[in-house]
Amino acid sequence: MVVDGLDVSRFSGLTPVFELWGTRYRTIPKEHGAYLVRGLPATAPAFRLKSEAGWFKGKDPSYPLAVVEQNWVREASIVYIGKAGGASGLRQRVGQLIDFAYGKPIGHRGGRMLWHLADWKNLQLQWMVCQPGLADELESRLIEQFRQKYGSRPFANMVK
Repeated sequence: MVVDGLDVSRFSGLTPVFELWGTRYRTIPKEHGAYLVRGLPATAPAFRLKSEAGWFKGKDPSYPLAVVEQNWVREASIVYIGKAGGASGLRQRVGQLIDFAYGKPIGHRGGRMLWHLADWKNLQLQWMVCQPGLADELESRLIEQFRQKYGSRPFANMVK
């Protein structure tokens, strides 16, 4: 199956953020890989003026609302693409992403624009395991495929 120009047939099924939070991520593998954060396609989602995510090292996780609105990718359901190449792999990295969303002062500022979405707890994640050392390459390839379809990176990807 292709979603937003990406073949997602090798990814897990979709699991909502609130469900992953409730199970403390135990269904997510500890291997290296990449993950997608998906929402429903929308042309005008409701945005929060301020993010309620964690303040890591005293830094406000919020973006100016104009930046948030400008980065929205109309028609796309994938809103962020991330990677997990650390020692505890996907489980740890996705856990950091979601713990940050729930206000913990975690060093996961990548994807922080997600937490400006009013309905962020209903965003859904899916992941794909890859060989150790290949997570960065996989993430870059997925972002490039998305860029080929839409002419920009996903909504909450601010770096690649």
